[in-house]
Amino acid sequence: MAEAVTLLVFVLMLLGCVLTDISVIYALIGGLACFSIYTLYNKYPVSQLGKMLWKGVKGSRTILIVFILIGFLTAVWRASGTIPCIVYYSASSMAPRYYLVLTFLLCCGMSALTGTSFGTASTMGVICASIGRALDIPSVYIGGAVMSGIYFGEQCSPMSSSALLVCELTDTDIYVIIVKVLRQVLVPLLITAALYLYLGRGWGNGAAEVESTRIFTSAFYLAPVTLLPAGIIILFSLFRVRVELTMLVSIVAAAVICVVYQDMGIVQVMDIMVRGYHAGDIKLAALIDGGGLKSMVSIGAIVAISSAYFGIFSATNLLSNLKQWVLDLACRSNVFFVTVVVSFITCAISCNQTLATMLTCEMTKTLTEKKETLAVNLEMSVIVIAGLLPWSIACAFPLSVVEAPKESLIFAAYLYMVPLWMVLKSFFLKRSK
Repeated sequence: MAEAVTLLVFVLMLLGCVLTDISVIYALIGGLACFSIYTLYNKYPVSQLGKMLWKGVKGSRTILIVFILIGFLTAVWRASGTIPCIVYYSASSMAPRYYLVLTFLLCCGMSALTGTSFGTASTMGVICASIGRALDIPSVYIGGAVMSGIYFGEQCSPMSSSALLVCELTDTDIYVIIVKVLRQVLVPLLITAALYLYLGRGWGNGAAEVESTRIFTSAFYLAPVTLLPAGIIILFSLFRVRVELTMLVSIVAAAVICVVYQDMGIVQVMDIMVRGYHAGDIKLAALIDGGGLKSMVSIGAIVAISSAYFGIFSATNLLSNLKQWVLDLACRSNVFFVTVVVSFITCAISCNQTLATMLTCEMTKTLTEKKETLAVNLEMSVIVIAGLLPWSIACAFPLSVVEAPKESLIFAAYLYMVPLWMVLKSFFLKRSK
C-alpha cells in the first residue's frame, strides 16, 4: 500500500507541473522527498538512505562530467564557426521535392556530430524550418522531418548524453553499443528516407535562397579549418578514444579557432564557454545563440536527482510489484515488446527522457541476462519514444523551436518506425525459435 501511495503522489506532482507549465524539476525534488520518506517509513536508517542517494548520484558522475563538456563544446562550436559552417554549406539551398529527406538527413548528421537533439533542433532544425517556409512546405511536414532527424544522434552518437546514460546504467561500452544500434536502425532509417522522398515527389525542383543562411557569411570566417573540431569528433570516435578526451580535444581546437580566426580574446572565449554564445545581431542570435555550461545546469540537476531515485529504487521494494507485472507480461509476449510498453508508461509519467530511461532500465533489467541486449533495447525504445509524447519536454521543446504544431508527430516517421521495426522483428524471431 505504501508503495502505491508513494508512486501515486509522485505521478500527481508530475501531472501538476505539466498542466500548470511549471518546471518538472520541482516535481522531481518533491518525488525525492516522497521516496526518502518511504525509505525511512520502511525502517531504513538515515545513514543507509544517504548511502542509497549517494550511490545513485555517484553512478551518474561520468554523465555529469560529460554534461559540463557538452556545455563548453556547444558554445565554442558556435563561436568558432563550426556549426555555422556546417549549416551554411549543407542547407544554403534545397529543392522542394528533396526537402523532407534532406532535412531528415541533415538533422541526423548534425545530431550524430553533437549528440544533442535540442542543440540540433536549435541550429540545423531552425535553418531547415526557415528554408521549408520559404519553399511553402506545410509546417506539419517540417516538424516531422526535424523530429525524426534530431533523435538519430541521441541513439548513435558517442557525444550523446542519452547514449552515455544508457551505457552507465547497463555497464556497457558506448562504442560497442553504437555499432549494435546502427545495425538495428538501418532499416528504419532507409524506410523513413524513402517515405520522405515519396511525400515530396510532387513539390517541384526549384530552389530558394534564404536570408538566414547568408547571414553566417558576414558574421563568421567560414573556411575548412572551422570544421576541424567536428573532424576531431569523427576521427577520435573511429579510433574509440574516450568520450571525455575526444570532447576535450575538440573544445581546445574550437577555442584556438575562436582566437586565431574569429578575432576573439581568450577571456571572451572562456566567458562564452560558461555563459554560452550570444550574437550581437538579433537575426543571427535567433539562429545561433546558446550552449555554455549555464545551459546544462537544469538538465544536470534533473539527471542528478533522477540518479538519486535510482539508488532508492535498486535498494528497496518500491517497484517490486511493478517489476512482477513486467515479468508476467514478458512471459506472455517478448522482452522488447514489454520494454516498449514500459517506455510509454515511464515517458508519460516522467515527462523527460532521463528519468524515463532510468525507470525503464530498472523495470526491465531482469528480463535479459546480456547487458548489451538491455542497452540496445533501451536505445531502440525509450530514447525515441520520449519524443513522441506531446507533453514531454523531449517533444515540446524541439517543436516549439522550429514553430511546428503537435500534429507534426504524425510525420515523425523515424520515431515510431524504430520501435515498430524492433517489435515486429522480436515477435518474428520468437516465433521462428
